[in-house]
Amino acid sequence: VLDDISSNVHQLCAELNSKYPGQKHSSFIVDVSKSADIDRLFAEIKAGYSGRVPNVVVNNAAVFCENTTSFLEQTERGFDHIMNVNLKSAFLITKAAATELIARYPHDYTDHAARVKTYASIVNIASIAGQTAYYGNNWYK
Repeated sequence: VLDDISSNVHQLCAELNSKYPGQKHSSFIVDVSKSADIDRLFAEIKAGYSGRVPNVVVNNAAVFCENTTSFLEQTERGFDHIMNVNLKSAFLITKAAATELIARYPHDYTDHAARVKTYASIVNIASIAGQTAYYGNNWYK
C-alpha cells in the first residue's frame, strides 16, 4: 500500500495484517515523483520480501489540480506537480519494476509464450481527466 497521507497508510496496513493474518502487508511513505524514493522503495520491498518484488505492480498514483482556477491562473508549479505525480511516477515505477522482473525472469521477451509463463504484470491506470474536460482541469487539454 502506497499513500501520500502518512497518518493513514500505516493504520490501513495494520488493519490489513490483522484482518488477513496469513498474508504480509507493508506500507511505505514515498514521493512517487522522485527516482531516489522509487529506488529506496524497491530496495525496502526486496529487503522485506526475500529479495523479491511483487509479480504485479499497479500504477494508480494521481493528484487533482491544486485549485479550480481558469487556465490563465494556473501555475507552472501546479503543472509540474500534476505531471510529476500523474505521469512521471508511472514511468519511474514501471522502469524499476520492469528491471526487477526481467532480472527475475531472464527470458527472451520477444517470445510471447515466455512472457505468459512469468505471471508478472505491470498495470498502468490512466486518469479520466485525459478524456473528460471540466473547469479547472486544463492540464491534459
